[in-house]
Formats: sequence, C-alpha cells, structure tokens
Amino acid sequence: MRTINGKILLRHNRDLSQTEFQIARDLCDRINQFVRDRDAYVAENHRNPQFCSPDGMWSPTAHNDYLNTFTKVSACSFEVINRLRLFVSFFSGYSLRRASIVPGAPSFETMSSSLDLEIDKLMKLPDEWVSRWITLTARIPTDLIFSPPRFLGEIGWDVSGVVVNHDTCVYQERINLLYEAGIFDWLSDRLSSKGRLRILEIGAGYGALGCKIKSLFPASDYWICDLPESLLFSALYLSLNRPDCKAGIGEEAPYGFTYIPNYQIDRITGKFDLVINTLSFSEMSAKEKGS
Repeated sequence: MRTINGKILLRHNRDLSQTEFQIARDLCDRINQFVRDRDAYVAENHRNPQFCSPDGMWSPTAHNDYLNTFTKVSACSFEVINRLRLFVSFFSGYSLRRASIVPGAPSFETMSSSLDLEIDKLMKLPDEWVSRWITLTARIPTDLIFSPPRFLGEIGWDVSGVVVNHDTCVYQERINLLYEAGIFDWLSDRLSSKGRLRILEIGAGYGALGCKIKSLFPASDYWICDLPESLLFSALYLSLNRPDCKAGIGEEAPYGFTYIPNYQIDRITGKFDLVINTLSFSEMSAKEKGS
C-alpha cells in the first residue's frame, strides 16, 4: 500500500557542499573545453562537420533556448547548480517549477526568493503522476523502483518515501520496460559469466536512467555519448549523485561513468553488452545520424 506523505519542495532538498560545488566547477570547465575544441578536433581528424556539429534544437545558427540554458548552467554559479533539476525541462518536457508540462521557452529562468512558496501554491493536490507511479510500481521488485535523491532541486510528492513527479514516472516506465523485456535478467547472466558489463547510452538526458542502472549493476562501465552541450547535464547530475563512481571526461573510467562528446565518437571502441537510446535519435537530423 502506497502512502502519500505530502509535498517535496526546494526547502526539503539538501544543499550542495563546497566539495560538491568544486566537482561541478571542474566538470563545467571540462565540458566548456569540449565545446571550444570541437571545430579544431573535427578539422584535425578530418571528421564530417555536418555529422559532428549540433543541429535542430541545439543548432547555434540562430538564438536557441537550449543553448542559452547550457550557457547559463555551464557558467556554474552555486545557486544554479544547487537547483539543477529546474533547468532540465527540455529533456522530459515537464517543468518542475511550474508543476506542469513545459509551456514553451524559456528553459532558463531566474529564481526569486519566493520561488518555493510559488511552487507550493501550484501543487494543490497530488497530480496524475502520483496515481500513474503507484500503478507502475505495483508489480515490480522493490529494487527496481527509481527513487530520485532530494537534492539539486527535486520537487514532487512524497509517496512512501519516493519523490514522485512526471520525470520519476518517465524513468520508471523505461525501467519497467527493461524489466518486462527480460533485459535485467539477461544482464545479470552476462555479469555472472563475464564479471563486468559495458553499457553505452546515446543521449542520456539529465542522467536519471544511467543513475538507476548503475545502482543495479555496480560492476559496469557506463558510457554516455552526447553533444557536449547536452553532456553537461548528465555529467553534473551523475557526478554529484554518485561521487563514489569514477568520472572519465573524454577518457575511460573503469567501473564508473565515461563521458564522450559526439564528435569524438571514434574514441568509443570495443563491444557493449547493452546500448540504449530512448528519444535522441528521433530528435536528430539526418546529417547528425550520419545518413
């Protein structure tokens, strides 16, 4: 029986420590360097610039809401990183700060001193995502329930100790699909025979799926390949939530998370036990997919 215990607001999140903030600053510096190095790397390695350059929703050819958010977040102020989850709505289509489906641009908005009170007023009653989540978790093993940390600005309803919102449901659906398809059992068998897994996610959003899968399979190398502008968000979320895991920024991190910008995809070698792509292929232009 699931119990609704009330709201989870910004005030219920713990703040970044100074050590964690320094981790975030280092990550932002490294990802910004990826962006600055892109044109030179493409030219020096004779890569196709059309394949390597951002397009569509991340195209720099005109003012772009997504790139504006990347610029603001990568500037790495404590206030913004401490509330990172408020600035990733373009990955799931849901705005935590508005408690609703994204109404449109802008993705980045400044935070007023009364923001928590404003969010509190919007969350009048448990929404459809609470009932959806209760249905999703009714018949799966407890260890497969995705439970986002009360950290980085996570907002929702406390349901039996889990912060439930639209995004919690989205990622729970993906976990359920992997479970129902037998993928987790298959990976467990592979792990038993090999002792270590290799997993690649192409376009990881803000990193929630990787966070859960890594918790299920600690003995795994988890690779993420994405546009550097998008890679920033998963690298921040995962590094701050899983400081126990090594982070390889452009280089392999055994048993940890390896982050590779899309234009360096040639550096991804070897075979993988599982390759994941949920929505990013459908958002890519033909030239980005290499077709």
